[in-house]
Amino acid sequence: MEIINHSEFIEENQLKEVINLFSTDVKNSDVRLYILRNDEGFQNVPMNNDLEVKVERFLQNQDLLGIYMYPEDVIFFVEERLLKTCNMKDEFYANMVWLLSHELRHYKQAYFLEDRFHIMMRDYSLDYGECFTNNQLHKLHWCEKDAFTYSYQFVTKYQREIMSIFGINDWLYYLPVEFFVDYEREWLRYKRDLPLLAQIFWTIKDVFWRKRVLI
Repeated sequence: MEIINHSEFIEENQLKEVINLFSTDVKNSDVRLYILRNDEGFQNVPMNNDLEVKVERFLQNQDLLGIYMYPEDVIFFVEERLLKTCNMKDEFYANMVWLLSHELRHYKQAYFLEDRFHIMMRDYSLDYGECFTNNQLHKLHWCEKDAFTYSYQFVTKYQREIMSIFGINDWLYYLPVEFFVDYEREWLRYKRDLPLLAQIFWTIKDVFWRKRVLI
């Protein structure tokens, strides 16, 4: 993992301690993590045309705090955006870890599914906030069901470590999200909806699928 930290509030040693909570597979992965102070920080990020288009879409949606981008395998966090949603520093630090685990889960999904991930994200929308406000979590996209579940489990499991790293006094309440998402079963559902020739192509390709897993 390559980390580019331009944070004003997260120290390098704190970030390293957080990363150490993840598995060796994740730490040794090819994903790049950018922590930017504000939207202007994107001006200093080297990008090709495809990534520029994705970043522009991200910038237009002020509700987004961070994002994983595929196939570039890059994660962006904008510190200023996260700070606007927090009432105190303890909340900021805890939510930063939650967001990091969330976006890394999306990376894990893409790592396992490879090119299938692109097909399975065609029906994805970033506007899923109503699922929470209307208490309809079952309507979340499969990738968000999985990522929200993982993040909830991660911050719950490492609550003491996170509080120690950042000197957090009062822990936050995180809405319990518990879904079991079977990536292969989800893929079969999408594959069935492909045109016939595409189904044949992917059926053959699936025979040689390595099914790489990040622990």
